[in-house]
Amino acid sequence: MLPALTRKGKAGIAVGVGGLLAVVSLLAWQAWDRTDHGAAGPASPEPGKVELCGFGSTKPIRTTSDYPPEVIRAAEHAFSSVAASLAAQSPPQTQAVGLYAKLVAAMRRAGEEDQRLHPDCVDAPCVQRRWKVAKEAAGPPAQELARLALASQDPVAYALALVGCQLNRDDGTCAQLSLARWSQLEPDNAVPWLHLIGETAARKDEVALSAALLQAARAKTSDAHWSLVLTMAEHPAARKLAEAPRLVYLSQLLGVYAAFPTPPYAAVSEACATDRMADPARRQACLDLATTLTERSTSLLEFSLGTAIGERGGWPPERVRRLREEAEAIYFVGQLDWVADDVHSCGFLERLEARTKELSTMGELPAARRKLAASDRPVAALAQDWRELQRRRSSAPGQATGPK
Repeated sequence: MLPALTRKGKAGIAVGVGGLLAVVSLLAWQAWDRTDHGAAGPASPEPGKVELCGFGSTKPIRTTSDYPPEVIRAAEHAFSSVAASLAAQSPPQTQAVGLYAKLVAAMRRAGEEDQRLHPDCVDAPCVQRRWKVAKEAAGPPAQELARLALASQDPVAYALALVGCQLNRDDGTCAQLSLARWSQLEPDNAVPWLHLIGETAARKDEVALSAALLQAARAKTSDAHWSLVLTMAEHPAARKLAEAPRLVYLSQLLGVYAAFPTPPYAAVSEACATDRMADPARRQACLDLATTLTERSTSLLEFSLGTAIGERGGWPPERVRRLREEAEAIYFVGQLDWVADDVHSCGFLERLEARTKELSTMGELPAARRKLAASDRPVAALAQDWRELQRRRSSAPGQATGPK
């Protein structure tokens, strides 16, 4: 039986189909270089409107649904076309990406149709019905994903199948998948072991938890593979899109990426709580895990978790300070050029293009470190600027504080 994976938000996979808000949060810490789009610049929009890149004047855009309907239709048609194309190919990882994208598209269509039929539905029975609608829509591609995972035994396809089967984990072929098998297929990746820490903690199996913790600590990398879905950005059908549909397409694609479930970090942190590390063997495993998460992970969140565990386990204060400053500097550099109200512009499209490429080729943390290395200011100074920015934000009512 497949255990539930921890989700970034309550809606899990469904969060990704909206796209825009997830993209805003995903891009918020990453800096971008603005470029000149021509000496004359874009045309001035009509009062109360904005100039949508490659399209023209339109209403202000706050959510993905605010884009013109024909732009959304073009982006969604391309998404479905790319999904079908990839799902028909032979390599297991490529096929898995296509099947997962088909699952997302099916859930999006079902959700939109339910919203159209029941626009004012907010009560508990409505929510339950919408989850049933989502489960039914996800069922066929989820079962295809599960069959592919079992037949290929490819670890990346298996990981995507585990996520795709979340709503149908007790049904059909999905019920044959397990985190334990993923860890066997990919023993040198910490991510399946981190998920197993959560699973064993939930059933209070200390022996199995310690074993999973030790394996995670010995891992050579920590990579959830979710950036593979971003290869959809380079498919010919996606590259042919005009600027405005391309903007929406990348927004949705990055939203799907941002909505992938994370390991149960709270359970991992609890396994390495101060009192648990009174045992020398547990302390050493936790310190080894902290090293893995700060030196071999692709995740900025795991980097911060590793720093916290290392501090609890007795890392030298200077090491902890250096790691914390690196994270704070990354956050600050990521704020420099970000403009939250700019989601209609050609500059925003450029940032989506750059972000997609960075994540798909390097991963989150390596890309962030490269951006930091390109800065002409010391890490300590950038970290201090981040702390000052947070102080000012915390004193301004109603202001979001951003990543911490």
